[in-house]
Amino acid sequence: MPPLGFDPVADSSTGRVWLLNPFAWQVIFFLGFGFKRGWLPVPPKSMGLTLLAWGIVAIGVTYRVLPEGLGLGDAPLWQALGEQLDKTNVDPFRLAHFLATAYLLHGLLRAKPGIARAWVLRPFERLGQQGLSVFVGGMIAANIAGLIILQVGDGLLGQILINLGGFLTLYGIARLMSWYKSAPWNQKKLLP
Repeated sequence: MPPLGFDPVADSSTGRVWLLNPFAWQVIFFLGFGFKRGWLPVPPKSMGLTLLAWGIVAIGVTYRVLPEGLGLGDAPLWQALGEQLDKTNVDPFRLAHFLATAYLLHGLLRAKPGIARAWVLRPFERLGQQGLSVFVGGMIAANIAGLIILQVGDGLLGQILINLGGFLTLYGIARLMSWYKSAPWNQKKLLP
């Protein structure tokens, strides 16, 4: 149950709620919009905030990929962290992980602005340009990924397969949509 009980019903006949609570996820979108518009100040660059951000990102990655391998699965703090990773309602640690990642990326892009134009990042630019198509394709790909996880598990191999396959699929969708939108039938014809 989300804080304040804002969890819309997806199916009134069964009472099933949404897999991703749209009210909770709007917080992420609003934060990004608020930072971009200047309504929310970007925290200043500091070694303390940078170390904190790296720590949060490292904990998140470690929790998701390595808990069994490190023997941490039964540790009380590890279990408490697991209760803060509800994707449906964007729990506090998940929100902190997003903000930490955004802070680190912002710092990198300010320190090295040319890196955003690097060839290795062009696929991410393409994904952003075709955001809606990628989002919708991602919802379908997520269901397929869930079936794959049932077969191979969600350990390190499963995570690598899902993330690499998911990225390639979404990039393929973005390329296809870019081609479709630039195709000759989409060009306005000028009458002589």
